[in-house]
Amino acid sequence: MVWRLYHARALSMLWCALACPAGLAQARPSASPIRNVIFEHVTALTSADEQGFTQLLQQEEPSWVAKQSLDTLSKFIKNAILSVYQNRGYWRARLSVEVTWVRGNGASRQVDVLISALDEGAAYSLKEIRLTGATVFSQHELQGLIPLHPPDRMSRAKVEQGLEAMRELYASRGYIAFAAIPHTELDDQQHTVVLDITLREDSPFRFGNLSTEGLDRTASRQLRRAWDELQEQIYSQEKLSNVLARTLPVPPGVDPLDYSVRNLDFDTHTVDVHVSLPPATQAEKTAR
Repeated sequence: MVWRLYHARALSMLWCALACPAGLAQARPSASPIRNVIFEHVTALTSADEQGFTQLLQQEEPSWVAKQSLDTLSKFIKNAILSVYQNRGYWRARLSVEVTWVRGNGASRQVDVLISALDEGAAYSLKEIRLTGATVFSQHELQGLIPLHPPDRMSRAKVEQGLEAMRELYASRGYIAFAAIPHTELDDQQHTVVLDITLREDSPFRFGNLSTEGLDRTASRQLRRAWDELQEQIYSQEKLSNVLARTLPVPPGVDPLDYSVRNLDFDTHTVDVHVSLPPATQAEKTAR
């Protein structure tokens, strides 16, 4: 099974401690175009799972929901609820999702959602994690970033946490084009999963060219001097943030990286940075 990650719209669960009546999860914001989410024949998920999933759907941007056809909404919701099942270890669940128009049109349209479990199947446990293509870090170090160990229940969310931790680790060494591609092999007799992760490490990026806009002479000179020390070093977002915080008049509580635009040059494997001081910050500095 090739891993399909639905990043176009975030599907992270909002784990909620509130219980809700079995089969019907409401507690919706009044502006939500999704009126009710009904769960039918669902036994593998907890009430908290259902409540959290309902909140997730009802917090989708109303304008986006209003533009989708009922069929598109149904597919989107099915992909999302299958991810919740996979978080619980149910990798062969078969579901039906029906979205029904209730009333209203356009932005005022309201719909009901019926999620029916046709066959939830068995829960699968992790049998083994295999990594291919690791040269920068050891397999032991990389596997330790995944909060799953045989024979734990196979959780999609925990695997994604591990992949994100790998991305951050590689990025800290300049490997910002790093990619980890997961693939699952399911044993339907033993109800186990072998997780294969193929790593594409690429090569590290270095600090490239700097351009600026809106900086006064003092800030520009300080930044240029700091940049001369950075240029050609292995790129690190932390290093860039520290330099910007040290040389720019950044207001308290504002991320210095907000004043930069980073462009990757894949031919030279460098990161070119454009730094722009917003007018509001210029005005604050003038007032001071």
